[in-house]
Amino acid sequence: MTEQVIREKADQDSLKFIDEAVELELLYVFVTDNNCLQTDSTEFVDENEEPLVAVPVWSKSFLAEAQKWAGEEAVPEEMTLDYFINEFIPQLEESHCTIGLNWDSEGVGREFAPFDLTDMLVRKINGEEIELPEHLVDDEQEAQG
Repeated sequence: MTEQVIREKADQDSLKFIDEAVELELLYVFVTDNNCLQTDSTEFVDENEEPLVAVPVWSKSFLAEAQKWAGEEAVPEEMTLDYFINEFIPQLEESHCTIGLNWDSEGVGREFAPFDLTDMLVRKINGEEIELPEHLVDDEQEAQG
């Protein structure tokens, strides 16, 4: 697959997350040893150019792909949308984490700043149109190339 196709699929998967999370009012994280799975961000860095921590989440229809990425020892944990927006996202914001949406079995997908994700979810809840923020990695690569 070309980079463009991969980006388009990641965008579609992110929009699917927003649609499903709002429709079902549920989403999922994977947990091992009582901790949410996390990894290095591929899109966001801190002031020292070190990757931020990314915490991926999935909608129900992506659980099979998520399990492949997370590994057999990881367990999906259901979270209500209300808890996610009002409790979980603020904790991630405070910890300077990003949030990955509906990553595939290889861990490929979009990441968003907590504020941006909250904004998109609230817009969807209010029946407004959703626009995804631009790909940060693309902008940096274009600036370098």
